[in-house]
Amino acid sequence: MDRSYKILDVLFGQRKATEGDNSNMKYLELDRLFVLLETGSSSVTRRAAARQLGEVQRLHPHELHHLLSRITTYLHSPAWETRIAAGQAVEAVIQNVPQWDPPASNIKRGCCSNLNLLVCC
Repeated sequence: MDRSYKILDVLFGQRKATEGDNSNMKYLELDRLFVLLETGSSSVTRRAAARQLGEVQRLHPHELHHLLSRITTYLHSPAWETRIAAGQAVEAVIQNVPQWDPPASNIKRGCCSNLNLLVCC
């Protein structure tokens, strides 16, 4: 199995990490980011974990929905500090999402009942 997929499997809870081999150390680092997000000793620590989760998004853009779903669980935490950190993590992740720029060649403007609608050809 490809190493990056192993990391993502652990990140998204499909596999447990162990400290047995070096490739699993990345899994543990990702888990630690979520632990810091929840239980960091200060707001600075939690903010740093949130920023690093944004970097995970930058490195693995195809895993956006999985990353956000994992962060969402922390938005429902009873601890106010955890909810704030989760919101900062969502912000960091969203800032690292590449802008979507669809091709404009298949779109034309049409008019229907005085409303401008996009019509795909």
